[in-house]
Amino acid sequence: MRENNTPEEHEERLAHNHQRKRQKLAVETVDEHETCLARIQDRYSYKTPAQNTSIIHEKYTSEDANIQYAKSLLYMAP
Repeated sequence: MRENNTPEEHEERLAHNHQRKRQKLAVETVDEHETCLARIQDRYSYKTPAQNTSIIHEKYTSEDANIQYAKSLLYMAP
């Protein structure tokens, strides 16, 4: 059974809950931001040809891997 709180205690509890929700939301937003930033940095960071080759081989494992690999080499050319 709930206790009857004074209005001050009630306001304090509401403020505390609101602060916890804001902190949780801030943490989630930072995590999302860092995840997106890491994804963007990974996509646009410089990779050596050997790294690109291994990434391409991971991406294309179907029968048309050679065609996809050749097309991707065209896009990697400076």
